[in-house]
Amino acid sequence: MTKVDIVLATYNGEKYLAQQLDSIIAQTYINWRLLISDDGSSDKTNSIIEKYAKIDKRILLVNKNRQGGVVQNFSKALEFVNADYIMFCDQDDYWLPEKIAHLKGILEEKEKLTGKVPLLVFSDLIIVDENLKILKQSFYAGTGWNPANNFDTRFLLWRSTVYGCSVMFNKSLYDVATPFSPEISMHDQWFALKASLTGHVLYSKDSHVYYRQHANNYGGLKERPFIERFKGALISIRRIKNVAHLTNMTAVRLFGEQEYNFTNKLNFVKRNVFPYFYIAKIYTVFFIYFYLLSIE
Repeated sequence: MTKVDIVLATYNGEKYLAQQLDSIIAQTYINWRLLISDDGSSDKTNSIIEKYAKIDKRILLVNKNRQGGVVQNFSKALEFVNADYIMFCDQDDYWLPEKIAHLKGILEEKEKLTGKVPLLVFSDLIIVDENLKILKQSFYAGTGWNPANNFDTRFLLWRSTVYGCSVMFNKSLYDVATPFSPEISMHDQWFALKASLTGHVLYSKDSHVYYRQHANNYGGLKERPFIERFKGALISIRRIKNVAHLTNMTAVRLFGEQEYNFTNKLNFVKRNVFPYFYIAKIYTVFFIYFYLLSIE
């Protein structure tokens, strides 16, 4: 039976982690390993993981030393991968029982046509509240974002609406996407970009993951009080600035520019950013501003 490695990056996730682990154990597809890297949690996260690892030998705590952030933590867990298919997993979501089987089936069918080229499939998400009550049946319908944008390399170079918790990819993509380049902004965007450049990105409208919205989650659709929205806006602006800087670095490395000057940047914006300006105008304005000012 084909093996699947699930990569989970945790950090102070005691509140929802047990539910996530229960949902993985309940999967109809059983030949999986769960590789968990913990980013130096100070709560009960590690004790929860160790408890479940004793119950189910497929659960492995591969690291519990500080890595320094989400991307670095996923990168650490990915070092232990040894499977035909790989999945990302977030500590606060909840998987429906057919998730692994569904995504694996899509990749296997595509590989019959393409062979073992790099492939990544992502799906829609079901938006839920802290108690797993459904808020929106479709993430993409709720946001108005078109998932097909993620088939376009131009879009993925600077933006992505591929969420790691909905993703499965094959070993061929793992081989070309790891180890991470130091300039990537997020692991899921990087893998989608590499799949677009070297193979194929696929989409499933059928969702098998509950994407939980809570006080510490600034993504998604949950309405928040003004002060939280204000704080979230400030965080978002800082993130856009960081993404713009990292996008510049990525463009330099991917396209081999010896000196990525202002003219090059204007051309990048014209080719890759302007075609998608309509999706999130405020985000795009901030991105362009920070991108044009950024240096490698």
